Order: sequence, then structure tokens, then C-alpha cells
Amino acid sequence: MFVSLGVLRHIIKHDRLTQQNSNYYIMFKNLFKRKTKLERLQEKHKMLLDKSYKASTVDRTLSDQLMVEANYIEQQILDELNK
Repeated sequence: MFVSLGVLRHIIKHDRLTQQNSNYYIMFKNLFKRKTKLERLQEKHKMLLDKSYKASTVDRTLSDQLMVEANYIEQQILDELNK
């Protein structure tokens, strides 16, 4: 099913947005937008922090390993910002 951007904008304006239409809108919106290296690093950092937090209640060793990886990514982010 193909839905044009105009139709999706109309749906959003009138608060009749379903989950499927929302996914189509996001897909079209990001179709030609490429993520920068910084954006990819920030997403990976956030994902690692979330996993670490969830693992902290179950496996402290795994949580610590994920935090080390997140700190490494954080350093890469800082290096990227300082360029």
C-alpha cells in the first residue's frame, strides 16, 4: 500500500493517525535523510546505556561491560564534536 506524503500530513493534522500510517510517514520522511556519523554514534550510545540499565538488575557483569562500551562510544562522540 502506497500512501503519499500529502495524505499522511492531512491525517496527522486531523488526529486520525494510525500506527501503520505513522510508520509510513516516518519511512517517507527519513527516506532521503542520511544519518551523520555523530547521529549514529549517539543512537548507539543511547542503546548501550538502555541495555546496561536493564541488565543491571539481572547481570552486573554484563551491565559493566555495556557501560564500558558506552563510555568508549561517548569518547568517540566527544572526538567527533571537537573536530
